[in-house]
Amino acid sequence: MSTYTIKSGDTFTGIATKLGITVAAIEAANPGVSPNSLQVGEVIQLQAGTYTIITGDTLNSIAANLNTTVAAIEAANPDLVPTDLTIGAQLTIPSPSVTTPVPQQTPIPAPTTTPSLANTYVIQSGDTFEVIAGKFGTTAAAIEAANPGLVPTNLQVGASITIPVSSGSSTTLVTAPTPTTPAPTPATVTPIVTPVPVTQPVPTPSSTSTYTIQAGDTFTTIATIFGTTVAVIEAANPGVTPTTLQVGQIINIIPNASSSTALLDEPGQTGGTAGGTEVGAPYSSYSGPASNYPDPSRWASFGVLWTQNSILLSYNDTPSQIADINAAVLTVAQSSGLDARAILCTIMQESGGNVNVGTTFNGVTNTGIMQAFDGLSFNPADEAGSILQMVKDGSEGTANGPGLLQAFQKYGNYYIAFRTYNSGTPDLSNLNDPMGATADYVEDMANRLMGHVWAGM
Repeated sequence: MSTYTIKSGDTFTGIATKLGITVAAIEAANPGVSPNSLQVGEVIQLQAGTYTIITGDTLNSIAANLNTTVAAIEAANPDLVPTDLTIGAQLTIPSPSVTTPVPQQTPIPAPTTTPSLANTYVIQSGDTFEVIAGKFGTTAAAIEAANPGLVPTNLQVGASITIPVSSGSSTTLVTAPTPTTPAPTPATVTPIVTPVPVTQPVPTPSSTSTYTIQAGDTFTTIATIFGTTVAVIEAANPGVTPTTLQVGQIINIIPNASSSTALLDEPGQTGGTAGGTEVGAPYSSYSGPASNYPDPSRWASFGVLWTQNSILLSYNDTPSQIADINAAVLTVAQSSGLDARAILCTIMQESGGNVNVGTTFNGVTNTGIMQAFDGLSFNPADEAGSILQMVKDGSEGTANGPGLLQAFQKYGNYYIAFRTYNSGTPDLSNLNDPMGATADYVEDMANRLMGHVWAGM
């Protein structure tokens, strides 16, 4: 048996979806628990022994959800590569009642390197000092101090910077190592390494993987996520009826490795698969300059945000339209370098994702699901094409005006970009200053990206 601690907003259905198990299994393991009166902090039992990896998972999030540790999961899965989690793969989850030996760390000697021996980091699209600091476990201030000639608001893609890494009570400059591929075992000493962003590979078509059905799934939406077709999924699951899919049901997937729409992206750049741990917390108040808002490293993963918002999208859109929005967001994130989470939450903030949203005018014409600057509106005769163009118009701008990308390129900060996108001119000292637009726009965006939900969102 494993356990799970109830969080705000949890239901048995939501827990089953998140953990890749069934509602029936949870109910069977908790005969004395009423699904309709769950209490935050209440501990329930899980009939687990295995766990199916879903979109957005990391070892840290899995360990937190199942009340275990990363070391225990690694010890129970000696062939696991932590940086290469495959959606649909199953992990062995040790029972919390069993003490799993934690690998001992080899003491790290005090650094003897000088700044001249430090390695460098190459700026990527979407990077800010805050984003880079989150990747390397340091602070934006420390990066600024190590790069006195660099202007934080004018980072150039491809430029190299020095990365300071905290060691003890002082900050030293060290070489950023490349992660090793062998998975640690209980008898293996695990080296401490500085995290380096890695792209999770898409499974090759020759290897069939599995996928656990989540609320709202159809073969059409699943095909979009994995870059395959409904026909291929049906062929891989001859005994499954597409119209009677059950949450927690496991199906076979033969994904298309060449697809650019598969939901497997580089953390913090175009997909944000790592994600923070504050999902489901109440609406939080943010104000003042951008530094007062949560760092993107704390944002929820794209998988979590998509699951939340696809429910809201279903209020106005058809399943095929929702699948087209998913594909458009991931495609434009790839082409523009914008974080897919930022694009998705801008769509939800501007229109709730309603493809039939009307055109508004507040000095300029605002069109489509991102209320872009005089762009395209939805065309029922070309649903997929018009949805893609609406997302491109809002993200990359139109011939008549800028989009989210231009604002982000100018300021190098997503929150300032959101304010600019909404009002045109940001008050850098107070992003809640509406400047003639929506006062709480940036505050709402921060809460959306953190995975918070609230009435009327």
